[in-house]
Amino acid sequence: NKTISEMAKFSVFQFWGLQVNDVGLDDSATYTAKFIHLSQRREWSVHVVAAAPPVIASEKLSVSRTVSADGRSKILSCGRMGSLGSPPINFVWKTDSGTVLP
Repeated sequence: NKTISEMAKFSVFQFWGLQVNDVGLDDSATYTAKFIHLSQRREWSVHVVAAAPPVIASEKLSVSRTVSADGRSKILSCGRMGSLGSPPINFVWKTDSGTVLP
């Protein structure tokens, strides 16, 4: 849990509003709002996961086919990734009929 006092980049607004500027992966956390008045006390929490997009290292993603040196197999690739992002993306290869390949 992160407290507002340790986060200068957060702004607290009247009536429970919270604004996060320049969100980064390290801002992923559980944030809790507390209401305390005389004999009443309530808490509400939300878990926030900050995400980062994947980075494509090649000019674009496109499927290419290469034949192995012995000519017995073909290698398919879809480009180069510099980063899979966070949470990471998943690549899935499928046949024309929709069968997912291992």
